[in-house]
Amino acid sequence: MTAKRVLDETSIYEVGPNHCISAFNESLNRSLGEVAEAASANPASWPCPEVALLEEFSDEHRAAELYLPSIGWSSSEKIEPLYCALRDCKLPTFPDDISWLSIGSNFGKEIETHRSGLENCLIRYLTQSSKMMGLTLATNEPSVMLQKNARLELHNSSFYIVPKWVMIFRRIFNWWLMSLSTEAFSAAYVLERHSVASPT
Repeated sequence: MTAKRVLDETSIYEVGPNHCISAFNESLNRSLGEVAEAASANPASWPCPEVALLEEFSDEHRAAELYLPSIGWSSSEKIEPLYCALRDCKLPTFPDDISWLSIGSNFGKEIETHRSGLENCLIRYLTQSSKMMGLTLATNEPSVMLQKNARLELHNSSFYIVPKWVMIFRRIFNWWLMSLSTEAFSAAYVLERHSVASPT
C-alpha cells in the first residue's frame, strides 16, 4: 500500500505535516525509479535517428509525432536533468513543533493566537525551509490554505484548530511542482507495463 493511500485512509487527527512530506518524497523516489527503468529498457535508443528524415507533411511523419517518443529520449543527456529536477523537488521535513495545537483554546483571543501561530509556521516552511516562495506570496498563501483546509472544533469547553494536512500539503505540492511545468523536462516516459519479457 502506498503512503498516499495510507494518508487518504487515515483520520485527519492522526496525520501531521511530516507524514505528508514523507508520502510526497516517496512518490518522487518511485518516479525516479520508473524513469530509470524505462530508460534502461531502451538500450537500442529507439526510435532510430532516421525517423527525423521522414517528409515533414507525410502520413508517416505525422504518425511518428503522434505515437513515437522523441529521438534520444532515453539518453543520459535527456534523463540526467530530469533526475536532478525530481531530486531537487524533495521537500524538507517540517521543523516546527506544533504539539501546542492539541492544547486547545478557551477564549477568542487564544484561538486567534493559535491560528496566527500556525500561519507563521507555514510561512517559515514556505520561505525558509523549502524556499519555494518569496515572503510576499508566502504571507498570503497560508491564510488561504487554512481558510479552506482547517476547521474549528469544540471539545468539552475548549476549541481546537484541526488542520487537514493532506489537503494543505497537496496545495504545497502543486506549488512545488509548478516549477517543472515550463521546463524542457516537464514530461517523462515510463513503462506502461513492468517486467515484460524482451521480444525474441
